[in-house]
Amino acid sequence: MHKAAFGGDAESRLVCAIRAAPGFDADLSLVAALDGEVVGHVLLSPCAIEGDDGVRHEALALAPVGVLPAHQRRGIGRALCRAVLDAARAKGHGIVIVLGHANYYAALGFERARTHGVHPPFYVPDEVFRVMSLDGRVIPAGSVRYPPPFAGV
Repeated sequence: MHKAAFGGDAESRLVCAIRAAPGFDADLSLVAALDGEVVGHVLLSPCAIEGDDGVRHEALALAPVGVLPAHQRRGIGRALCRAVLDAARAKGHGIVIVLGHANYYAALGFERARTHGVHPPFYVPDEVFRVMSLDGRVIPAGSVRYPPPFAGV
Protein backbone atom coordinates (compact mmCIF):
# COMPACT_ATOMS: atom_id res chain seq x y z
CA MET A 1 0.00 0.00 0.00
CA HIS A 2 2.71 2.51 0.94
CA LYS A 3 4.83 1.70 -2.09
CA ALA A 4 1.80 2.34 -4.29
CA ALA A 5 1.34 5.77 -2.75
CA PHE A 6 4.98 6.80 -3.07
CA GLY A 7 6.34 4.68 -5.87
CA GLY A 8 9.79 4.27 -4.33
CA ASP A 9 11.44 1.74 -2.09
CA ALA A 10 13.11 4.37 0.14
CA GLU A 11 9.79 6.11 0.81
CA SER A 12 8.07 2.80 1.41
CA ARG A 13 10.73 1.74 3.92
CA LEU A 14 10.51 5.11 5.71
CA VAL A 15 6.71 4.91 6.03
CA CYS A 16 6.89 1.33 7.33
CA ALA A 17 9.63 2.27 9.83
CA ILE A 18 7.65 5.27 11.10
CA ARG A 19 4.53 3.16 11.51
CA ALA A 20 6.53 0.56 13.48
CA ALA A 21 8.20 3.13 15.78
CA PRO A 22 7.13 3.49 19.41
CA GLY A 23 4.47 6.13 19.94
CA PHE A 24 3.12 6.01 16.38
CA ASP A 25 -0.65 6.60 16.26
CA ALA A 26 -2.35 4.84 13.33
CA ASP A 27 -5.20 7.37 13.53
CA LEU A 28 -2.72 9.96 12.28
CA SER A 29 -1.92 8.09 9.07
CA LEU A 30 -4.30 8.46 6.14
CA VAL A 31 -4.46 7.21 2.57
CA ALA A 32 -6.53 8.37 -0.37
CA ALA A 33 -7.81 5.84 -2.87
CA LEU A 34 -9.57 6.27 -6.19
CA ASP A 35 -11.24 3.27 -7.78
CA GLY A 36 -9.42 0.95 -5.37
CA GLU A 37 -5.97 2.38 -6.15
CA VAL A 38 -4.00 4.10 -3.37
CA VAL A 39 -3.09 7.47 -4.85
CA GLY A 40 -1.87 9.38 -1.81
CA HIS A 41 -0.67 9.06 1.76
CA VAL A 42 0.07 11.36 4.68
CA LEU A 43 1.11 10.72 8.24
CA LEU A 44 2.09 12.52 11.39
CA SER A 45 4.88 11.02 13.42
CA PRO A 46 5.87 11.92 16.97
CA CYS A 47 8.81 14.28 17.35
CA ALA A 48 9.79 16.91 19.89
CA ILE A 49 11.19 20.37 20.28
CA GLU A 50 14.12 20.40 22.70
CA GLY A 51 13.30 23.79 24.11
CA ASP A 52 15.75 26.56 24.82
CA ASP A 53 14.12 26.44 28.26
CA GLY A 54 15.54 22.91 28.78
CA VAL A 55 12.11 21.30 28.48
CA ARG A 56 11.17 18.68 25.89
CA HIS A 57 7.96 19.78 24.14
CA GLU A 58 6.02 17.07 22.31
CA ALA A 59 5.20 17.80 18.68
CA LEU A 60 4.31 16.00 15.48
CA ALA A 61 6.14 15.91 12.15
CA LEU A 62 4.03 15.99 9.01
CA ALA A 63 6.00 13.59 6.87
CA PRO A 64 5.96 12.01 4.51
CA VAL A 65 3.19 13.33 2.26
CA GLY A 66 2.88 11.78 -1.17
CA VAL A 67 0.49 11.76 -4.10
CA LEU A 68 1.13 9.77 -7.25
CA PRO A 69 2.15 12.09 -10.11
CA ALA A 70 -0.92 11.25 -12.24
CA HIS A 71 -3.16 12.45 -9.39
CA GLN A 72 -1.34 15.61 -8.36
CA ARG A 73 -2.91 19.07 -8.65
CA ARG A 74 -6.36 17.68 -7.82
CA GLY A 75 -6.39 18.74 -4.16
CA ILE A 76 -5.77 15.22 -2.83
CA GLY A 77 -2.62 16.18 -0.92
CA ARG A 78 -4.23 19.22 0.68
CA ALA A 79 -7.34 17.25 1.61
CA LEU A 80 -5.17 14.57 3.23
CA CYS A 81 -3.11 17.18 5.09
CA ARG A 82 -6.19 19.01 6.37
CA ALA A 83 -7.80 15.74 7.46
CA VAL A 84 -4.72 14.52 9.36
CA LEU A 85 -4.27 17.95 11.01
CA ASP A 86 -7.94 17.86 12.08
CA ALA A 87 -7.41 14.35 13.50
CA ALA A 88 -4.37 15.55 15.47
CA ARG A 89 -6.29 18.57 16.76
CA ALA A 90 -9.17 16.31 17.86
CA LYS A 91 -6.68 14.14 19.79
CA GLY A 92 -5.31 17.16 21.66
CA HIS A 93 -2.01 17.58 19.82
CA GLY A 94 -0.81 21.15 19.60
CA ILE A 95 2.31 21.60 17.46
CA VAL A 96 3.15 20.29 13.98
CA ILE A 97 6.46 20.68 12.12
CA VAL A 98 6.88 20.28 8.36
CA LEU A 99 9.73 20.51 5.90
CA GLY A 100 8.51 21.25 2.40
CA HIS A 101 7.37 23.71 -0.24
CA ALA A 102 6.89 27.06 1.47
CA ASN A 103 3.80 28.25 -0.44
CA TYR A 104 2.04 24.89 -0.23
CA TYR A 105 2.36 24.63 3.54
CA ALA A 106 1.79 28.34 4.16
CA ALA A 107 -1.61 27.93 2.48
CA LEU A 108 -2.43 25.28 5.12
CA GLY A 109 -1.53 27.68 7.95
CA PHE A 110 2.10 26.79 8.60
CA GLU A 111 4.47 29.64 9.46
CA ARG A 112 8.24 29.91 9.19
CA ALA A 113 9.63 27.99 12.13
CA ARG A 114 12.50 30.45 12.67
CA THR A 115 9.91 33.14 13.44
CA HIS A 116 9.17 31.13 16.59
CA GLY A 117 12.81 30.26 17.27
CA VAL A 118 12.35 26.66 16.12
CA HIS A 119 15.19 25.21 14.06
CA PRO A 120 15.99 21.84 12.49
CA PRO A 121 18.97 19.74 13.57
CA PHE A 122 20.44 20.14 10.06
CA TYR A 123 20.69 22.92 7.49
CA VAL A 124 17.62 23.75 5.42
CA PRO A 125 16.55 27.11 3.99
CA ASP A 126 14.33 28.99 6.45
CA GLU A 127 11.41 29.26 4.04
CA VAL A 128 10.93 25.48 3.79
CA PHE A 129 10.99 24.69 7.52
CA ARG A 130 7.53 25.41 8.92
CA VAL A 131 5.55 25.07 12.15
CA MET A 132 1.90 25.32 13.15
CA SER A 133 0.06 25.58 16.43
CA LEU A 134 -3.12 23.53 16.11
CA ASP A 135 -4.78 24.96 19.19
CA GLY A 136 -3.29 28.40 19.72
CA ARG A 137 -0.61 27.30 22.19
CA VAL A 138 2.67 29.14 22.13
CA ILE A 139 5.30 27.40 20.04
CA PRO A 140 8.46 26.98 22.12
CA ALA A 141 11.86 27.98 20.75
CA GLY A 142 14.33 25.14 20.35
CA SER A 143 15.68 22.38 18.14
CA VAL A 144 13.45 19.72 16.58
CA ARG A 145 14.28 16.11 17.40
CA TYR A 146 12.94 13.60 14.91
CA PRO A 147 12.24 9.93 15.65
CA PRO A 148 14.85 7.27 14.72
CA PRO A 149 13.21 6.29 11.41
CA PHE A 150 14.36 9.68 10.07
CA ALA A 151 17.97 8.39 10.20
CA GLY A 152 18.64 9.86 13.63
CA VAL A 153 18.28 13.52 12.62
